[in-house]
Amino acid sequence: MDLKKTEKTLLKLEENAVKVNEVTKSVEKFEGLVSEVKTISEGIKNNSASIELRISDVDKKLMENMNDLSKELKRTTSDLSKQLMVQSKQMEEHRKKQDLLLLLVGALFVVVLGLAYFNGSLDFFLN
Repeated sequence: MDLKKTEKTLLKLEENAVKVNEVTKSVEKFEGLVSEVKTISEGIKNNSASIELRISDVDKKLMENMNDLSKELKRTTSDLSKQLMVQSKQMEEHRKKQDLLLLLVGALFVVVLGLAYFNGSLDFFLN
């Protein structure tokens, strides 16, 4: 009887050894998955930090570009305003010169007409 009991115990031990082996394989797979998840998690953290740095750099560059564009816009606006004022003054001076020229031409015409009248040459135009 002791032999049969021993055989049953050995058989149960073998069955349990197979189960323990399966559990060991599952634990090893689980440990591998845990290691892989840790690696992925660290990669994500590293990528996140890298992305944050890139975003910060891009943000700084955009702000610098916006400031530069703002300064350039102010300069351009100021330059255009100055040019507009200069051109406006030039146009006013030109208009005044035209008005003076028209007055001089009119005065010259009156003088020529007066001379023609006194010389009697106006009859040519009146006939």
